[in-house]
Parts: sequence; structure tokens; C-alpha cells
Amino acid sequence: RSSKVTAFFCMNDITAIGAIRAIKECGYHIPNDIAVISMDDIDIYIQQYDSHSQKKLYQLRAIIQELIPDGKEKLSWGVPTYYYKGFLVQFAMNKKHLGFYCSPSAIEHFKERLSDYSTNNKNTIRFALHQDLPIELIKEIIQFRIQENLNQ
Repeated sequence: RSSKVTAFFCMNDITAIGAIRAIKECGYHIPNDIAVISMDDIDIYIQQYDSHSQKKLYQLRAIIQELIPDGKEKLSWGVPTYYYKGFLVQFAMNKKHLGFYCSPSAIEHFKERLSDYSTNNKNTIRFALHQDLPIELIKEIIQFRIQENLNQ
């Protein structure tokens, strides 16, 4: 039975950079063939994607950092995660969409305005890669989450 490696989890950026170079030298594509995740740095997470996806990821990251300059940013479950008075939001790149993870109450609160996007009742909003990010809506969702956390 043959098993295929689909991801490398690296303890730091230096290891991740080495893994990325080796994977590319072997003719594989990141992240389509093999994903590389580093515990150190969200930049490494973003840089494994194509330039179109990177632009969206950096744009989303900038929005979050603008709204919570005192928030904590780290990789959790292998994806960029933000904390401010508790869990705030998280995002992850997928093949056909950018997943944005908030809270069930945020999904419910913005239900009408999210009707153009795929969502679930738990915490997920899926932004199609071929569409521009709804910047103002994302800002409002983050501000809603900030208020939720402050009110707890």
C-alpha cells in the first residue's frame, strides 16, 4: 500500500523555507500537491499560495490588524487565527474559496447580507476566489466580534 505525503508541519520558519525549497526542487507544487505549515509565522502560511490568493490573504490580514492592533495573531489548527479578549476570527485558503471563520451569532446577525456567500450555521463564510472581498462587510463582522468579546 502506497501512502502519499500531503503536508509538512514545521516547527519554525527556517525549517519551512527549507521544506518549501526541497519540495519545489522535486517538482511538486505548494499547496496543491503538498502543504507546508510553520508554527512561527503567518507570512510562511500566506507565501505558499499563488500571487492572486496571497493578495486576498494579505488584504484580509491587514483589515484584521487595522481593527485590532492590540490583538494576538498566531497559527492555530494550521491557519491564521486572531485573538482579542478571546477568539476573534480565523481564515484559511481553500482550492476555490477563502474561508473566514467567526461565530454562529455573527453568521446569524449578518445572515441577510451574507446571502451572496456560502455559509454554515456554525461559523464559516466562504468567499469565492474569483470575487473581490467584501471589505466593508468583513470590517463590520470583525467589529461585531470585538463587541461580542468585550461583552462577555
